[in-house]
Amino acid sequence: MTPSARRSSTRRTRTEDRVGQLAAGHEGENDKKLAILGSAIRADQPKDVRLEGIDGMGDTEDKRAIQVLQGLSDDPDEDVRQNAQDTIDQLQTDVTPPPQPVQTHGPGAGATSEIGCVGRRR
Repeated sequence: MTPSARRSSTRRTRTEDRVGQLAAGHEGENDKKLAILGSAIRADQPKDVRLEGIDGMGDTEDKRAIQVLQGLSDDPDEDVRQNAQDTIDQLQTDVTPPPQPVQTHGPGAGATSEIGCVGRRR
């Protein structure tokens, strides 16, 4: 590998790592994550960075990423198009709904079920 190619490879790896760190640093803040990852998938970014950005969008499990990724459906790079479509498919099927709040008072609150009666006789 030539020194120039080595520098370029190192630069790409550092950029990929930085994209991941920036997105991870905003745990629970999907708006910020999506903005960071959206800039990572721009056409002017290296392919590896774009692919990391696409993966990161899938990791957010935020359905809003689908619309952003759909913009890559006509990207000239086949790998980018395919990864974007795979991530869209994942988001459309794997996104779990947010947890429902536990009822702490009102009708039915505190009711004991068979499972909750371990060790007690009825």
